[in-house]
Amino acid sequence: MPSWKDGCNHEKSAYVGTYEAIIARNDHPERLTYDLYIYEDRRGLSTCIRYGNEPHEYLSPGPLMNVIKYSAQDEIYAGAVECMLKHGKITYTRN
Repeated sequence: MPSWKDGCNHEKSAYVGTYEAIIARNDHPERLTYDLYIYEDRRGLSTCIRYGNEPHEYLSPGPLMNVIKYSAQDEIYAGAVECMLKHGKITYTRN
């Protein structure tokens, strides 16, 4: 069950799971909760990461591969990849 109101109105099936990530805010580490959604659009699989109840409180990294690509550099995206692997699997299809 999501922690945050889905201000983007995703299909219920798009919800993957909820996870926590520690980020630095004003030089202080803070543990925040995120809801991960994966849905299909014209680009293929895309992602939405909610972090609050307000409609503007979300990250939209775009294609799923962006989340994977940036996961080594960003705790929020690293948490999203862990969440994906916990609740499903990532597959590769050759073009």
